Amino acid sequence: MPLIKYYENRKLYDTTERRYITLDRIAEIIRDGQSCQVIDNKTGNDITSRILIQIIMDQEKKDVSCLPQSLLEVLVYWGHHSMQEVRGNLPSLTEKLEQIRENIDQKVHNLIIKGEIAEVSGRKLLDQIHLHLQDISIQNWLNDPSISETLHNLEIPSRQDFLALSAQVDALNQKIALLKEEQSL
Repeated sequence: MPLIKYYENRKLYDTTERRYITLDRIAEIIRDGQSCQVIDNKTGNDITSRILIQIIMDQEKKDVSCLPQSLLEVLVYWGHHSMQEVRGNLPSLTEKLEQIRENIDQKVHNLIIKGEIAEVSGRKLLDQIHLHLQDISIQNWLNDPSISETLHNLEIPSRQDFLALSAQVDALNQKIALLKEEQSL
């Protein structure tokens, strides 16, 4: 996985290729099926998400609405809610993923009807998209170790943190109950 350093002058340096790169090159890396990590050189913070959002924004400026609105809604939803809430809403997120698939199917179908792409090409494109969507498993994504690491880096408590805190509260409640018993004797 390429490690990319982000400098104050907004330059990006790929430590693997040992050269400066552009946002377009990072997009190519992602499209080639690789992951990359972008670190702020000054703070050492992982800013990969910020850079990926910037790439999406640049693409949206070039290609008007290249992403389905339903996908953007899911991304906004995920960005605003804690992982616990996301886990609790898996069924609705799965429905959103299905809406995204249907939206993509409709857009490709419209391109075929308008004659902007051949039917054979449209079918191949849909087959590829469906394969990629099958690879997307919200449950797998939520259990990805990099998600836990990201939550830790953002100082968002994990389920284990809550369980540990709950155990401490239970232990304190037991001690309080014992102290109350001793005082009443």
